[in-house]
Amino acid sequence: KIDDYWEASKKHLLNRPNLIQDLMDYDKDNIEDSIVTKVTEYTKNPDFEPEKVKKGSVAAAGMCKWVHAMMIYDRVAKNVAPKKASLAAANESLAVVTAALQEKQATLKALMDKLAELQKDLDAAEKKKSD
Repeated sequence: KIDDYWEASKKHLLNRPNLIQDLMDYDKDNIEDSIVTKVTEYTKNPDFEPEKVKKGSVAAAGMCKWVHAMMIYDRVAKNVAPKKASLAAANESLAVVTAALQEKQATLKALMDKLAELQKDLDAAEKKKSD
């Protein structure tokens, strides 16, 4: 049995003056699993496809597309989240290693400058000795 929410929808959803903005501002990154489970029942229903819903109402078809889009986004976000976490960890490691590399490069430059100075002094001493 599928629950009929039409009366509740008319009262609480369709009468909202900021409905479009509320949909745009919806926290799609934190959809509760219980909501996803409940809504998935509807999105799997072949009658809950935008083209079929459009026959009854263009506005309802728009809502249907939005619901499907949120469910797709949720699946993708849950798939991508661990990858984002891995990327963040890798970027942190990269920052640490890059800082260490820059420190070593600075030390190497200082040593190379010192070596060049010593080589210059050696060349000057050898030239003086040969004169």
